[in-house]
Amino acid sequence: MKRRHLYIIAAAMLTVTATSCVEMPEGKGIDDVYTSRVDFIKAQTTLKAAELKLKEAQTATENARTMQMEANVKAQDLRNKIADTKNAQDKAVFEEQLKLLKAQDEIKLAWAQTDLVNAQRVYQQALANLELLTKNDIPLQYQSKLFGLKDRLNTLSYNISQKQSDLTGKNLLLVFTMAKDTAGIANSLNDNIKVWQNTLDNSIEQLNSLKALKTVPAEEQKNALKAKIDALNAEIATNTIKANILENNRREAYTTYSTAYNLLYTKCDYKAEISIPNAISGEFNTYFSNNLDKKFNFLSSDLKTYTFVGCIPSNWYNENGNWNLRIGLINQLNTIASFVNSKVSANPPAAELDAWKILKTSISNAMNSYSATSNELSYNLQQATIVHSAKNNESNSISKYISLLTSNLSGYTSLYNGITSIDAQIANAEKSVAATQANLAGAKVSLDTFRKSGYNDNNNFYYFTISDLRKSITSITTEVADMQTEFELVTKEKDALIALINNQNK
Repeated sequence: MKRRHLYIIAAAMLTVTATSCVEMPEGKGIDDVYTSRVDFIKAQTTLKAAELKLKEAQTATENARTMQMEANVKAQDLRNKIADTKNAQDKAVFEEQLKLLKAQDEIKLAWAQTDLVNAQRVYQQALANLELLTKNDIPLQYQSKLFGLKDRLNTLSYNISQKQSDLTGKNLLLVFTMAKDTAGIANSLNDNIKVWQNTLDNSIEQLNSLKALKTVPAEEQKNALKAKIDALNAEIATNTIKANILENNRREAYTTYSTAYNLLYTKCDYKAEISIPNAISGEFNTYFSNNLDKKFNFLSSDLKTYTFVGCIPSNWYNENGNWNLRIGLINQLNTIASFVNSKVSANPPAAELDAWKILKTSISNAMNSYSATSNELSYNLQQATIVHSAKNNESNSISKYISLLTSNLSGYTSLYNGITSIDAQIANAEKSVAATQANLAGAKVSLDTFRKSGYNDNNNFYYFTISDLRKSITSITTEVADMQTEFELVTKEKDALIALINNQNK
């Protein structure tokens, strides 16, 4: 790619060097030509400044994402402390620190994203201004080449900004997906350790009982076995009643969790309606037509009301077998707010400025309202997740315990009926103890790994989401890097051509 662009630059230089007669636009006086060249040089300076700002904004966005991942590591440490501490006051301090860390992280990302959108818009305007001057004020043989480079830069800069926005959204979704189930996963891993510890204790007790039984005289073994069988049957019956109650609790908790999840993620009929002042309705309509997805964004026929209908957070949806990112209400309003802010900053005529400020306030109010709703729904989901996870673990634990009792009952029944020998049962019990010890050690490693990284994709904790998001982030990161490399090369190509034009005009 790089070598091809160098050949193009060299060819452009040779073409200009070999041209002895420069075809200038007709009908221009000396003063007009001089003024045009001055304006052309000013446009180049403006474009250079816009290029620098765009690169700075792109770098700031990348840095914000890096800081986001670093903050996630700190957040995981705070979650571990919250899970470990028994002191209510310390727990409250850690929880406040976690909230503050999350808020600061989101603000940094939001500002970086806003700056990137604004820098992209300024850069595109600078390119457009350069093209406008170019159409009348440079030799005709260079116009087509420069227009082509301008179009490529315009497309590349837009695609880079869009991909970086997509990357930011996916990183946020990844962090949230990993964080929202942290308490539940930690509880599950801890409960898994308890289950294996209980299983080990029971297996050791079973082994010791069998060894003790072997020392009992043969005529007494039948009575001892019968007593064991009766005791196990009674314990299984008692725990089965408990299991039924816990299973009902689990189902109720799942219903609450599903409702909370659907309200936040699958309910996509939330509506934001914003009035558009008459003084700017035409310009907003142009922005709406060129930039907003018409599946979720609507503008009334009289151009007076903008409406967004969709989910509150950005999320994924399946359309004809393809997974697509659907921008959420808050993110969409934030994007529109960036456009409106740029209009306010441009300091238009008083009537338009007042109208843009009114629209800015309306958007801000809508964002604040739905941010509060989002926070409430997120909190409800987090609490429902914790409760459901706990109830699920309780139900699973007692089911596993009943299975263990049933297995012990089967062994004692086989002995009682003379199907197996006591030595064979002891051998099986010893194998069971060894296997359970290994499972307990593995469960402890899983908890330790999760506490260090905040990530565990075993036992269906994350389904496909984490894996797909990580793959997508890696793919988009590569795409952005490739486009940035091409953007640098095309920019150098454009600079070389403009330098030739400037030299030719001297």
